[in-house]
Amino acid sequence: MKAWSAKNPDLKPPVVEDLFTCNHYEPPHAFHVGKPAVRTDRGTAVIGFAYAEQGKIIDRCKVIGIFINHHGRWLLDNVRFDKDVDLIKLLSRKEYTVLPK
Repeated sequence: MKAWSAKNPDLKPPVVEDLFTCNHYEPPHAFHVGKPAVRTDRGTAVIGFAYAEQGKIIDRCKVIGIFINHHGRWLLDNVRFDKDVDLIKLLSRKEYTVLPK
């Protein structure tokens, strides 16, 4: 991302906005964090997002938040969008202008 930003100083990197949500084009209107499943120092929680238009929900989606317990604080470690796409994969890709399939 650092190299991309140096080559494109007037643009925000495409991974900055709405990275943790399902729809990369519109911000969600509401979200809900489900009951976490915890195993010692790791945990997961389903996070649901709702997208509305003119006051009506038009789309819903879910991601899985993956957390680690670091010195008594739960920190977000990864976000799984689909079974083959997660936050770490998005951030480690070489081509930032193209989302992985």
